[in-house]
Amino acid sequence: MSTKDDKYSFIEQSFTASENQYYNLNLNHGKKCPILIPVGNYKEKEKLWNKSSETSTFTTLKEDNDDLKIRWKNENISNTINKSTLSLHISANENTTEAAASDLFGDDKTDGLKKEKFGSIKTSKQCFADSLKSRNPFEFPRQQDGDRSADPEVMGFRASQRMQNPNQGSSSSYQSQPVTKEHIRHYMKIIFDKNPDVTGEEMEKEIAATYPLDAPSLSTCLRWIKHFKSGEQTVELKDHERSGRPQKLDDTELHDFVLANPNMTVKMFAEHFGCATGTISNHLSKLGIVHKFGRWIPHRLTPANIARRLEVSTDLLNRNNQGELNLDNILTTNEKWVVYDNVIRRRQWVERGSSAPPTPRPEIHQKKLMLCLFWDTEGPVHFEFVPDGHTVDKYYYRRMLDRVQQALNEKRGAGREVFFLQDNAPAHRAKITKEKIEELGWTLLPHPPYSPCLSPSDFYAFLSLSNWLNGKTFENDDQLRQSIQEWIDEKPSGFWVRGFTKLPQRWQKCIDAEGNYFEDD
Repeated sequence: MSTKDDKYSFIEQSFTASENQYYNLNLNHGKKCPILIPVGNYKEKEKLWNKSSETSTFTTLKEDNDDLKIRWKNENISNTINKSTLSLHISANENTTEAAASDLFGDDKTDGLKKEKFGSIKTSKQCFADSLKSRNPFEFPRQQDGDRSADPEVMGFRASQRMQNPNQGSSSSYQSQPVTKEHIRHYMKIIFDKNPDVTGEEMEKEIAATYPLDAPSLSTCLRWIKHFKSGEQTVELKDHERSGRPQKLDDTELHDFVLANPNMTVKMFAEHFGCATGTISNHLSKLGIVHKFGRWIPHRLTPANIARRLEVSTDLLNRNNQGELNLDNILTTNEKWVVYDNVIRRRQWVERGSSAPPTPRPEIHQKKLMLCLFWDTEGPVHFEFVPDGHTVDKYYYRRMLDRVQQALNEKRGAGREVFFLQDNAPAHRAKITKEKIEELGWTLLPHPPYSPCLSPSDFYAFLSLSNWLNGKTFENDDQLRQSIQEWIDEKPSGFWVRGFTKLPQRWQKCIDAEGNYFEDD
């Protein structure tokens, strides 16, 4: 049996077109067309109406027609509804109600409707107005259900959400503008007052949901929770006023001052410019200025020493370029102390948590021997160890030159031209030594004082010997002599040649450095 509610459902619900196609009301069309709001399966509705008595059904509709008229007059709907929109709804409904009823119930049912004088066409204005109130297509679905129809949909949104513009791209964040730290701290206080037992994770999560762009870190939330729980009467949420803007640091002024005072510390620079040490460090890094140890140099050169180094290097380089100096005929020499205990501390592989075996320090006054080495591009010509109780003075050195000449005649042949290169040790520049060199027929090459970087024995041969002796320990002189002989035998012929081919390069470096010490390769 159809009820009053079914009648309202019939009036409020819209129908489908004859081709079973669904349409929506389009207010942009200028002509009236059968545009109806779709409902569920209309065939089930038709079966439901067929089971009911046609007479009783439409009689009920007729009986309630008077009530609808009274309600229409009381509410004065015609004076309050927008005519431009509502008239289009009503006109469309008047033109399509009969066609829709004919499609649903057939022509016979349509005649029955007319015979019972069903005033649905006339009363559709009132009913359709009611349907607009209960099913407004411009309202959210939740506004059409139950008692919540009067509540605006916006109330269902959280305070942190924003209505999205469909014409704009989607965004994962609802926050449009950044907020201040003070605002975030007030929000923290509100969360804490609401739940004093809130955890840092909960506070961080809640703030991040509201302000994703300015959400504080977990440590910040924990720190402020600690402040709130401290029991202080007032917790200042606003930063203290500062004395003023931080002082600007002039990079040019800093650059010139640092280079003029290279031995000052960062703390001294900070005190001079009145800023933090971190600021000084950042600006120095930006300027490309680093803090390094200077390398050790053999001697503090005087202007006379620098001039002599430049003069000698220029002279020897010119002679070599002009062919007056043959590197293969250069004989060079120098002395070196060789100790018995050559212990050095090295890194060792050990398990994590364990200590490396200790390394004992070598004795300061340990036993040692002095090695005197004479060599050329073909290798050592003569080497000997100075006996205990003797020193290399001018007399000892003079006698040793005779032994070198004898070895030179045996290994290189007599009558060979020799360019002798030695340093400026007192025994080497003594008068009797120079006389002996002239007697042997050798050409003495000049050598500037305090210049081991220009002596092949110092910058090349003895450096290799030190690497060979590192870590070795000897019990007597014989073991030490044997190790030196092994080092000599181990070196290929090209090793000794490279020592002399580096000489012209070093002369050029000394010239480029204007006589000062230069960086090694």
